Amino acid sequence: MACSAPSVLLLCIVHYLADVAFSQTDASAFGFTTTSDAATSQNPISVRLLLSWNTEQWECMLESISIAPSTYYHCTSSDFEPNATLITDSLASNAYVMEIDVLGDNTHDTIPISTISVIDDDNLYYTIDTFCLPKEFQHTAGTGNFANWPYMDCCYWYNRYAYNSFSIGMTNNVPVKVAYAQFRLDVLDHVNQAQEGAIYAPKAGQVELKLLDVSGAESLSPFSLILHWDSREYTWTNVILNERDVTHNLSIADAAITFSAFSSDFNIEMSSATAALDPLGVDSVTIIDEAGYRYTADTFCFDGEALAGQRYESLGETCSTQ
Repeated sequence: MACSAPSVLLLCIVHYLADVAFSQTDASAFGFTTTSDAATSQNPISVRLLLSWNTEQWECMLESISIAPSTYYHCTSSDFEPNATLITDSLASNAYVMEIDVLGDNTHDTIPISTISVIDDDNLYYTIDTFCLPKEFQHTAGTGNFANWPYMDCCYWYNRYAYNSFSIGMTNNVPVKVAYAQFRLDVLDHVNQAQEGAIYAPKAGQVELKLLDVSGAESLSPFSLILHWDSREYTWTNVILNERDVTHNLSIADAAITFSAFSSDFNIEMSSATAALDPLGVDSVTIIDEAGYRYTADTFCFDGEALAGQRYESLGETCSTQ
């Protein structure tokens, strides 16, 4: 059952303030459990786990593991090392986040996950067993599904859909090598209870803008560009795209980055004060995520009446709603 946004936000603020003052203990173990129907892996898989637990951060390696059903893969305190630079683009300080990275170039196996858990040194556990994903993150290709149990609203993460499992890996069915699982901000108030957790998409790594090979496609006017990539927002200002038929690369290092836990969009905004006098001719836009996967748009869907008098080439087709 979905929660209303104002109520959830109010609860988050109250609990977050309480968490800051809470005297927490350190993690003694953290990891994930595979689903009961997980296929046995054809090849060993290496996984890196990175945990940000309020003000403490640790990482560890699960080297060459073989995936099997209903198996708990985890690190204990003897396995992991402190790391002060895990979540560098701010899934916020004082957050509770586990990053899961599948390493290497294994293209045969995926890891279907049913729970993510942290155990502290008082032997108290904190578990995610309902995964809240943005609608754009429900990958389906061929016969494989990114996650199951779709189209139920999450309660705490009210703008996402609830799933009882999700998969991470590198096959065509699941093109995701990196995922971020965030516990509730008030996780310390839910000791020894299973709960919802947000699954965030991999970070954007680069933006490519290719201009048309036509006279006037380039522009000498500065543009601003905002990329909304799940809950992260990347902003570039004073971008000059002055060469046609060229792919212009925008580095994430040059962007201002903000993070909002309760928002989720996947789109790009471009604007210029002089765009009407000096417009761009865009051929394609590509987002490359931190794992190297590319997402390209080269067909653009407009409201013809709204763009009356603007310069664009119609394909004479209706865009798909899919």
